[in-house]
Amino acid sequence: LRSDLVPALDSTLTDEQVREMFAVANELWQPAAIQWNIESIVRSQAERQLAFRRAVVDDPTGSGLGNEENLSEVCPNQDLLEQGWNVCWVLAMPRGVLYFYPLGAVILGEQEILGEVVPPFALAHALGHLMGLLDAQRCASTFMRWFEGAGAGNPCGNQTPTVWSDGQIKRARDQAYLGTPFRNPPVRRGRGRRR
Repeated sequence: LRSDLVPALDSTLTDEQVREMFAVANELWQPAAIQWNIESIVRSQAERQLAFRRAVVDDPTGSGLGNEENLSEVCPNQDLLEQGWNVCWVLAMPRGVLYFYPLGAVILGEQEILGEVVPPFALAHALGHLMGLLDAQRCASTFMRWFEGAGAGNPCGNQTPTVWSDGQIKRARDQAYLGTPFRNPPVRRGRGRRR
């Protein structure tokens, strides 16, 4: 996305960098035998820029992300593929990414608001949510495990995020067969859903 009003919305990625991100995602999706192809790269002016700034930039903790309806409108609907998987890149986003199941879209930051670079793995992970996969709660299935940092504070350590469960592969392949993104947000019982 582009923005003259809100620097955090103004992505700096080149077309080549977007293709490189998808190359990494495709390597990580090989166990599921799913290949992501780019249909188009569009440079759009972000919409609802001030709502994004209030919810994201003015609150770098990400607690303002609860109003996802306003944030989902940042990506111009006329530029989204109606039956496709859509990625809207911005410069900075708390926690790196937001998913909008009804739109079949994710907003992915090049970096987190506080400056930490979002790893290339984040695109593969975000696409997993659009295939109906949930965040993994155990290290045994590292593909959908969203790791927040590495080392001692991370119970899974620095594992490469390539371990898929048979259930994840089946779910992703079933969704790919349908030819459209998963559009119903998953419901997790018990504690709130992690992103």
